[in-house]
Amino acid sequence: MAELARATRSASDQAGRPVAVLFDLQGPKLRLGNMRSIDVGPGEEFHFVGSDPETGEISIDLDQIDITLTDDSEIIIGDGYPRFSFSEHSESGFRARAVSAGPVSSQKGFAVTNTRSGRAGLTGKDLADLRAALAIGAEYIALSFVRGREDVQLARAAMLEIDPAAKTRLIAKIENSEALNNVAEIGAAADGLLVARGDYGVEAGIAAVPLMQKKIIRKARGLGMLVVTATQMLESMIESPQPTRAEALDVANAVFDGTSAVMLSAETAIGANPIAAVAAMAEIILAAETESDVFRNDDLEGELSRDFAIMHSAVSLARDSQADCIVVPTESGSTGRAASRFRPRRPVLALSNSATIAAQMALEWGLDSRVIPEIVKDDPFELVDICLAAARVKYEFSPGVRLVISVGAGGKVEGTNFITLRTLE
Repeated sequence: MAELARATRSASDQAGRPVAVLFDLQGPKLRLGNMRSIDVGPGEEFHFVGSDPETGEISIDLDQIDITLTDDSEIIIGDGYPRFSFSEHSESGFRARAVSAGPVSSQKGFAVTNTRSGRAGLTGKDLADLRAALAIGAEYIALSFVRGREDVQLARAAMLEIDPAAKTRLIAKIENSEALNNVAEIGAAADGLLVARGDYGVEAGIAAVPLMQKKIIRKARGLGMLVVTATQMLESMIESPQPTRAEALDVANAVFDGTSAVMLSAETAIGANPIAAVAAMAEIILAAETESDVFRNDDLEGELSRDFAIMHSAVSLARDSQADCIVVPTESGSTGRAASRFRPRRPVLALSNSATIAAQMALEWGLDSRVIPEIVKDDPFELVDICLAAARVKYEFSPGVRLVISVGAGGKVEGTNFITLRTLE
């Protein structure tokens, strides 16, 4: 893991483009116990017990399930088959009736839906991995199997205890129905959301995935936060040198929805064509972004804060004046994220004196982040000059290009309160 992070950052330095390292925590993995393999048919009832299953029984580690099953609960084996509907509790476990056919065997993974959960969000392995991720300076942590605000708060507290100075941001993966129902409170506690279509599709069914994706992206945009869409986006490219038309449409639709980023998984982890997969996804994204409707953001929730309102003015000025780019210096990344929230029609050059912050902003929608050590200045006009110079050098803009520059007057990089329209000379 540490070696992969070093290689990523080395490539980032060589390319001169910040790249964020996102560390995905595994989360609780539920598995069946040891048992003989059986083929389950629809309508058959089984007794789920702790160990030593007999005929008509399925072994399950009951200690893993710190949950309360409800009348609506389902037990889903493997990748979705078979599925069982909870019937009743027993002295040694619980009974459930199969609603679909499929094989059951030792150590298969399973999921449980519609529960009242008391299970902690972080396992012992998660805590060990979290320490390792913070040690290598991961810019983002992705928290798996989130169910509510409490899971995010637990992870946040653990991160603070391990490294109080860490700037790592926390992304909550929405991958079950409980998380989808609680997405507003989860979003309020996290720094970003991730549309995890794989596990959600197993739990809720394939037909429920498209609406789930749109709901999460709309909620994230309303909250003005980062949202990533993931799972099987170019799945055929694990073996094929090019994606299918349906996959191209899937990636483009995520862009049209307003996702901040799309994510490859097996295509680059174990696929035969990792470079081609990245190139294909980039080409699809760039083509999709030529459609102006993707730049609208009509889903903002609540009253805008002062800083967001000022940034909204900067974005509006760039649109109305037909400026070529928006330039924002930022120490913490908040000003860059504020610009991203409004999905501006113009590119945003986000400048930071921190490599970590620049890498984090690279994942935000529409931000082209660069490291500029000298952005902290008392004089806002001097800061504007630095932004102009950065636009020339880092972005290679030529004379005549029009820029909207938004900075913090009075020596404040954050707390933007100064907007100017400039033309490069």
